[in-house]
Amino acid sequence: MNRRLHVPRSEAYAARQGGKRPKCLQDFRETLEDASVDAVVIATPPHWHALATILCCRAGKDVYCEKPQSHNCWEGRQAVKAARKYDRIKPVIHKTLPITQAEEAHAILQRRENIGKVVLTVARDGQERPKPKSFRPAHAPRIKFTTS
Repeated sequence: MNRRLHVPRSEAYAARQGGKRPKCLQDFRETLEDASVDAVVIATPPHWHALATILCCRAGKDVYCEKPQSHNCWEGRQAVKAARKYDRIKPVIHKTLPITQAEEAHAILQRRENIGKVVLTVARDGQERPKPKSFRPAHAPRIKFTTS
């Protein structure tokens, strides 16, 4: 943490919060030893997310981690195991549309009579993603593309 940035910002926070000034720590592991801290928000580069989550769970802290939770699947599983082992709250937040919203959109489009038979509905949340959530009803034909 850059102390030159933290000191003026922490003074501004203290003025708004009735004198409670945030601590400035160079190493997050110092937070793990502080009994007054119940939960930790992890906003580090992604390759640190799983390790920080595991260490926080081991120290008895609940964890909120920005996405992605882990660098790979194995790390993510270890973080989940740690949360279960130490009985900690560790939500995994994904800011994408659930499949039910794609289904809902499909049903609305299906009721419209002037557009024909709807075979695929794709829902996006405004951000570009390579694989959006989609819904294909059971009666929809499977389309195969082949090259000759």
